[in-house]
Amino acid sequence: MPRMRVPESDDARAAFMSTAIRTALADAAKGITYIPGSVVTAATTFLNDRTVGETTVPGFASLVTQRQLAEGKVTKEVGEAQTAEDALDTYVRDYVAVLGRRTFRLKHSVAVLDCHKLNHSAELPSLGTQEERRTVAQELIAGDAAAVAMGFPAMANPSAAELQTKLTDAVRERGEVTPVDRDLQALLEKLRVARPQAQVVVEDLVDELRHSTRKLEAGTARDVMRSYGLTYETLPGETPEPSEPANPPPAPAPTPPPAT
Repeated sequence: MPRMRVPESDDARAAFMSTAIRTALADAAKGITYIPGSVVTAATTFLNDRTVGETTVPGFASLVTQRQLAEGKVTKEVGEAQTAEDALDTYVRDYVAVLGRRTFRLKHSVAVLDCHKLNHSAELPSLGTQEERRTVAQELIAGDAAAVAMGFPAMANPSAAELQTKLTDAVRERGEVTPVDRDLQALLEKLRVARPQAQVVVEDLVDELRHSTRKLEAGTARDVMRSYGLTYETLPGETPEPSEPANPPPAPAPTPPPAT
């Protein structure tokens, strides 16, 4: 027998509330009541934005949507920061490799390696962490200036200026992660505070639907529940109803209904 799936995530709760409110209002216009008006009003007030004085307080649906957008921004900024960090890593490796080959090919004094704080084998320093990578980049950039002052040719392919650009990019991109991540954490905290009330609203809506459909034939009751946004699942070994997939798709992103 299909089992009701009560929404357990913030996204699913908001989607269920939105569908339940929209369906309840449509049914009420036809003179049909499965959920009392007071419960619908309470759910609508919680779900939608509301004005307190001159301030707009975001409802639960807005918080969920804002969190989704914030997660997207964090993902974007983290990706860009990682791309910049990878580019810096590549340039540091290339710089050390080219400097080492040039030094040995042209039989330069190992003093040029000393300027860059490299050992006399021109081995690549450890780049295992972001801090190590940036420290090495800074030492190479400073080392080029010191080597040029001693009469050695400036580095090329890559140059110290190119390495500086990659270092600047990496620092900037990483810095852009912090504010968007802070915004996301603030939204997650607001959702954490709102979550207990969201659970109560969902429970109230589900309880009213269960109560109002308790005398209906089981299949008809499930159809009513589905029209209000609830889903069902069939456990392993059970035969699903013809209209019920064994693994229903996740609830869609919520769309706040119009305030009443």
